[in-house]
Amino acid sequence: MAFLDTQSSSSVRSGCGCGSPSGGAGCACGLPDCNVCKGQGFLRPRFFAGQLLTEDDLELLSAYVTGKDRLRNRALYGHGVVCGLDLRCHPCDDGRIVLSPGYALDGCGNDIVVPCEQIVDVLALARELGERMLGSYGCQDPCQSVDAGAGGTRKEADGEPEPPRDPHRYGLYIRYCEELSEPIMPYATGDACGRDACEASRVREGFRFELRCVEDDPPAKDVLSTLMTCLGDVTRLEGSVNDGARMQRDANKIATAVTAIQESDTVTFAEEHANRMTASRAGLNRWLETGGHKLNSTREELLLVGHHLSEFAGMLVRYFLLDDGKREEAYERFQHIRYYVDHWQESRAFGEKLLSEIHGTSGITVLEAAWLEAVAEMTLASMPQLEPDAQRRLWAEGVTYSPSLQAHYVGALAELRDHLLARLAPGRPISDCALRADTLAVDLEALMGSHVSIERASLLRQAVDELVGALLRYLFDCICRATMPPCPTVGDPAVLLAHIDLEQCKVTSICNTERRYVLSSTAMRYWLPPLGWLGAMLEFVCCTVRGSLAEPGGARALAAWLGLRQNSDGDYGVKLSAAHLQQVIAGYYGTGVLAPSDLVRLPAVLGALVDAAMHRVAAPAEAISSKPQYEGSLVDAAVARYADVYWERNGGRVVGSELDARLPDALRAALAEGEAREAVVSVVAGEVRRDNRELHEAVESMSSEVARLERSYNGHRGSIKRQLDDVDRKLSGFADKAEFDAELGRLRTENKTLQEELSDIRRQLQELRGGHG
Repeated sequence: MAFLDTQSSSSVRSGCGCGSPSGGAGCACGLPDCNVCKGQGFLRPRFFAGQLLTEDDLELLSAYVTGKDRLRNRALYGHGVVCGLDLRCHPCDDGRIVLSPGYALDGCGNDIVVPCEQIVDVLALARELGERMLGSYGCQDPCQSVDAGAGGTRKEADGEPEPPRDPHRYGLYIRYCEELSEPIMPYATGDACGRDACEASRVREGFRFELRCVEDDPPAKDVLSTLMTCLGDVTRLEGSVNDGARMQRDANKIATAVTAIQESDTVTFAEEHANRMTASRAGLNRWLETGGHKLNSTREELLLVGHHLSEFAGMLVRYFLLDDGKREEAYERFQHIRYYVDHWQESRAFGEKLLSEIHGTSGITVLEAAWLEAVAEMTLASMPQLEPDAQRRLWAEGVTYSPSLQAHYVGALAELRDHLLARLAPGRPISDCALRADTLAVDLEALMGSHVSIERASLLRQAVDELVGALLRYLFDCICRATMPPCPTVGDPAVLLAHIDLEQCKVTSICNTERRYVLSSTAMRYWLPPLGWLGAMLEFVCCTVRGSLAEPGGARALAAWLGLRQNSDGDYGVKLSAAHLQQVIAGYYGTGVLAPSDLVRLPAVLGALVDAAMHRVAAPAEAISSKPQYEGSLVDAAVARYADVYWERNGGRVVGSELDARLPDALRAALAEGEAREAVVSVVAGEVRRDNRELHEAVESMSSEVARLERSYNGHRGSIKRQLDDVDRKLSGFADKAEFDAELGRLRTENKTLQEELSDIRRQLQELRGGHG
């Protein structure tokens, strides 16, 4: 139904009233006329001297006011229960329930007012429901289809299975209704078409009840559901966003590389490139030291290793693309890279290890796997024999690039464009009007093919920028449009009050919380007591405290109440305790309703209640079924309750002054019986099993710690070996004895530190092994 359910107007344009006395040709707000929807909108009567008033004019005025009220209720407050309308069991009749007075708003915006307590005959409503649906009578389940026979529902009779449904649960609704009252005889007008019968002069607003079969709630319509509807397939969107982020990072590197290549045709090797080579190799060494020799890397670790290996291989390629003179100059200038360039074949081992882990790591996308394979391809190339083509030049600038990776980029861009065009199909709501045209304008045909060139890489970077930008524009459009709440439509004219269970023509349960509430300020103050407490505190401070200052001795009494004390420095401090807040809150609730001591006990009571409920839910079904039951005197009942709580809380204590003094003896006597003793033995056995599990978990944790220290020990051994190799390599390059002695002393100091760390790890490992044994 339409948002506005109002009196219609036949005119399309009319003078709009902004205070204009004429209300016709001119408009006081400066507009020549007002735009209205044909046949819709509000129309109110205008009165003037000498006008002949008819019932149509007065009915139009009444309809205008009523329609505006309904619109306001529907749009500002929504439908649901405002207050009251609490359903409870009837004390004397199992087929009836009692409804307290209250107020509700229906889906049309009508006010449903129940001014007095009502007795609702549920059985009569069930018979009415059966007559409406089945044309049958009696107390039976009208929600069960008669076409299916006694064995199932109509869907089951047609061969389509239907999930089982509780045959005795119904929804109780309240509905707005009107009745005409107070008829009077109209005056005779002499009109041949005039009315000569009594006409009702009043419309009395009321309500009626109806019972319905329980139906599934309609899908929620809120900002989250609107956003998810706009985004579409979240799995596909996640893949597009991840691929877009990967391509955008690479596109930024491509843009920097293309700019550097266009500025200079020759390759240089500066200190920056030497430092990048050293830092990336250090990252690869850390990977080996922390378990990289095993095939157990995660997705994040593997991508980080790929980044380090891409940097390291790219700087090696840059070094070997130098001409002979510049290469010798770089070799002499940057001594810390000599080992890496002399043993460039070690990068192949990293590449082979990376290839072996790509397809065994979970979570790696197709595009990420293609990028890692392109990184490995860089390391497997023969570095000294490289030719400075476009692909190698991109490598030298730190960009991972290959024909296969380029094809994967183009495929991912085509998938992203198709996904965007599907979401931007004509007819779908969109506020970025140029987005579809911009997405269609992205040309991917020029990127087809396996040839690698600087121009094609530049076009690829441009396409990535445009399509990833279009994706971000679409996401922002969805988010921004989802924040705008839509106007509510005219909904169900009835309001759900509760779900009621009927069994053998008796009301067995009432669930009031199935209803929907109107979030009014009155309800918020009821649900959030601290708002009232804040008001009580303000009243106390602004009235009681301020008034006491004018009384004799009031300042001294106020200082004592606030706990005003002077410290050793002469400054004053206020120490308000919880008792002060309890006193104010107790006054807020009134005498005899909530004492200050109740506020202290309330959290403990609620905590114990939640604890008992959780343990009851977590108790095994067979344990609950075998729990002993006792019948007898009051003492026996107390013993049974104590045993129940003991059983449900697995040995927890129950403390309370109301327990009978004879309870411990009676409990021991009860536990002497075989059934109760077996229950306690079962609890103890469960505790033993739990202790065994905890011990087993501790042993597994210790074993993992031993394995970690062993990996660290092996890594330090490898680090020491590499340090010794560096010593041998560096010692061969010294000609001056003083420089040799200084470097040798520094290396001996580092070696001593590493030996001490290794000894400490070996000691911890031995201690853990001893404890593990």
